Amino acid sequence: MTVHVSGDVAGKRASKENPLMITNVPFFKQRTDNASGTVTYFGYAVPGTDEGKAGWLIVKQTISGSVISLDLAEASRDFDQVWNDRATLSYS
Repeated sequence: MTVHVSGDVAGKRASKENPLMITNVPFFKQRTDNASGTVTYFGYAVPGTDEGKAGWLIVKQTISGSVISLDLAEASRDFDQVWNDRATLSYS
């Protein structure tokens, strides 16, 4: 999975025009929550980020038949979400 993000990450400034790409990057803390047979949440943060504090980029994967959708929490490409809130956030 590749995710384009914006914001300051690991000392680099990203933007829509110059996105960072996360593809199993070892310097990011990663979390996966297989919430159900059709919903999985993926979280990415800088190491040391607490799961109860803002600093996460969260992606929700939804499977419907043969369609797999990936949506960002609060439509944010910044690392500004709380991993512990993943199930109650809005995704688009």
